[in-house]
Amino acid sequence: MTREFNKIQHELTSNLKTMDERNTQLNELCFYKQNIEYQSIKEQIDTEQKLSFELKQQNNELNRHLSDHMMLLKTNKIQESQLNANHTDLLEKIHLKQEEIQIEKAIKQESSQILTKLKKDLKQKQKLLSIHHHQEDHLKVKFSINLEIN
Repeated sequence: MTREFNKIQHELTSNLKTMDERNTQLNELCFYKQNIEYQSIKEQIDTEQKLSFELKQQNNELNRHLSDHMMLLKTNKIQESQLNANHTDLLEKIHLKQEEIQIEKAIKQESSQILTKLKKDLKQKQKLLSIHHHQEDHLKVKFSINLEIN
């Protein structure tokens, strides 16, 4: 009976050792698996942190570009306002100049008409004066002839 007892005890001990080894192996396997999962999660976190950093950099760069673009738009609006004001001033100056030109044309036309009338009057007076001088000369000659006769 002791032999059988020893045999059963040996088998139980052996089974216990096997179970212990299995538990140890299972524990090692679980630890290994947890370590792999931990590494995988750590790699994912590192990757996500890198991506987050890159996205922040890109966002900052986009914000700088947007700010630059907004400044350009503001500058363009200011320049557009100045151009519109200059355009309006220029149109007003052109309008005033056109009015001046119309007035000058009217004055020139009136002056030309007056000059033409004066030239015509001058020609008539020159003709009359010429006739008068001719008659005067004729009278002088007649008078001098009459004087000589008397």
